Amino acid sequence: MGDPVRLQLLYCLSHGELTVGDLVDRVNASQPSVSKHLSTLKQAGLICRRQQRNKAFYRLASTEILVILESLGTLINNELIGRHTDSFASVSSDSSQDSLQAGSESRNPDLISF
Repeated sequence: MGDPVRLQLLYCLSHGELTVGDLVDRVNASQPSVSKHLSTLKQAGLICRRQQRNKAFYRLASTEILVILESLGTLINNELIGRHTDSFASVSSDSSQDSLQAGSESRNPDLISF
């Protein structure tokens, strides 16, 4: 999973079968780039390809991949939360308390949901 676009593609495919064009629109990447990543994911056995006339449809190879994606999301979120917690610890206790209150009032945009 050397490229974040591959995770985005897997996440998109976790919602069902999509064409290359659908995926290009959703991950905001060029068609050649998406096709290259799809080829890599297919070779790794993570996705399957179905050809229907002039369109290629992609889907996850198995439901177990959903479990892996959810676990990755949890690990990434825990890492992001840990980084934010570490930055709070380095601030003085007064401003740290203010930061924690402000942080609880707004949703963290860095967190990933699968």
